[in-house]
Amino acid sequence: MGTDSSSQQSRRHGFSLVESAIVLAVVGLVIGGIWVASVNLFAGYRVSKTIERVLETENAIRYFFPSQNYESLNEVSMTLIALGVIPETSGGGGWWVSPEYAEMEFWLRNGVVAFGNVDYYSGDFMQISIITKAYTQMVYGKSNITASDCTQIARSILTQNKANSNFIGFQLLMTTGTYKVNGYGILNYTHAGDVICPSNSEQMLFYFKGR
Repeated sequence: MGTDSSSQQSRRHGFSLVESAIVLAVVGLVIGGIWVASVNLFAGYRVSKTIERVLETENAIRYFFPSQNYESLNEVSMTLIALGVIPETSGGGGWWVSPEYAEMEFWLRNGVVAFGNVDYYSGDFMQISIITKAYTQMVYGKSNITASDCTQIARSILTQNKANSNFIGFQLLMTTGTYKVNGYGILNYTHAGDVICPSNSEQMLFYFKGR
């Protein structure tokens, strides 16, 4: 009797293989859930910070360069670096990679913003571009912006610029075979909900009026 009792107690204090497997499965599900949540959280952060950088860049250029009669894009890049708007590791010339691995570019031009036979704006303007993962000619080759990110960024920037009289519009560049095509013409905020970036989307171009 004593032997049987001690044997039963030892069995009650241990785990069977089935019980151990269940515990491991539960732990795996918990860890998997945490991993998925953290990936989604970082993706959301990457998108929100990229949007923030576009708007910060536009505001800083407008404020610190009231006239576009300056020497080069390098001059603007160095000023934006000093202000902390773009990272210190930027290569100058209007190109940079954000800490969230979004490769970006700005251009300052005088001319016409047009699509097809329609002229949307004429004069000084700035173009701020976001490069996606599908682009094959990156300066740094580090952009992690996906097609899904592209859709969220474009819709958000269009919506946020609803009251911005300096905002001209948005254009999407894609690749079909070896040809560059325009996914959209110049869209303003009223089309924000219509924007969907397909997998071959390469660049988002946002146009703002010069001062």
